[in-house]
Amino acid sequence: SVTAGVLARLQDGPPAVVPTLSTAPATAITATTATLGGDVTADGGAPVTARGVVYVAGAGTPVVGAMGVVQVTAGNGTGAFTAPATGLSGGTTYTVRAYATNAAGTAYGTAETFSTALLSLVVNTGT
Repeated sequence: SVTAGVLARLQDGPPAVVPTLSTAPATAITATTATLGGDVTADGGAPVTARGVVYVAGAGTPVVGAMGVVQVTAGNGTGAFTAPATGLSGGTTYTVRAYATNAAGTAYGTAETFSTALLSLVVNTGT
């Protein structure tokens, strides 16, 4: 009956919303690697089944599954996490966002930028 359906929904509590999270500043930045991460501070009422970071070279807004975007997964659940970015290009600016997914969808932290170091070149002059 309709009454039973409404009562069941009330007993289940409010519907889940997307998780709440933040993007951590990049650390340990070299010419080709960086440590990225985030912090999932609330699960939105449903378990966080995936989390990690997405990044793109330049000033784009990275989202999971978009062309040119690199996704690095970092487990599940709430709390702080790190994700290694490898294969980066030296002297390049990247935009990164943390993401977290639950039954209600995927949420993103704010976009942060970082720049990789220039590649070092050692020249042997033969002297």
